Amino acid sequence: MQKDDDKEIQKDGNNLAMLYLTEDEWNGIEELVFILCPFFQATKFLSGATYSTLSILYPTIKGLFNHMQNNTQQLTYQPVIEIRNSILKSMQKRWSDTKDLGLLASLMDPRFKSLSFVSPSDKEHAFSLIYNLTKLSQEQLSLPTSLHTSLPTIESTEFVSPMLQFFKNFGEISLAEKSELDIYMDLPVHSPTEKNDPILWWKINCNTFPQLSEIARNYLSIPASSTLSERLFSSAGNILTKK
Repeated sequence: MQKDDDKEIQKDGNNLAMLYLTEDEWNGIEELVFILCPFFQATKFLSGATYSTLSILYPTIKGLFNHMQNNTQQLTYQPVIEIRNSILKSMQKRWSDTKDLGLLASLMDPRFKSLSFVSPSDKEHAFSLIYNLTKLSQEQLSLPTSLHTSLPTIESTEFVSPMLQFFKNFGEISLAEKSELDIYMDLPVHSPTEKNDPILWWKINCNTFPQLSEIARNYLSIPASSTLSERLFSSAGNILTKK
């Protein structure tokens, strides 16, 4: 159009050329998608309605930190670099401090019980909390202090798990008489897939871990976000209107 003999068409061509994205801008879009894609995946994980979400909160956040901090050299488009810096700054402000609820939920999840995604001090704090809770539970239920048993697992590798792929890319997942907690911690860490449901695992092993299973139910049933309830209210609003 810019080379057309008609001046009006040339003018239109010049105007359109100003709207076209440059090669650098297309590269910037690709870099932006690269930066934001893990956040989309994390949002889907944490918005789940059929599995425990609180226990995957801190492993997911750690994975996002890894992604944002370890890929800076791949970014070349300055606006995307500024977006990345702004997002990382906001993450550090909002998510630097761990909370007891999330720590205990992760510790009660066979997939994340190693707590490799938190600092040694936070890990020690989580174990201190769980020891106090098991001691209180033992006193209330009058249970023995030690056990010796072998345990079934519900490990499954029947499908390619998006959650497993996320933690592979961005995460840090790495019987004499013992207490329930010691036996639980000695068990292999499960793969972080959707089918390895921690609530189902505790249901299967509740007789082996009567104290810990009660604690696990209390924490793993807490949703990580309000997305599900907001979705229900939104659906209700679409059904029940003034009309």
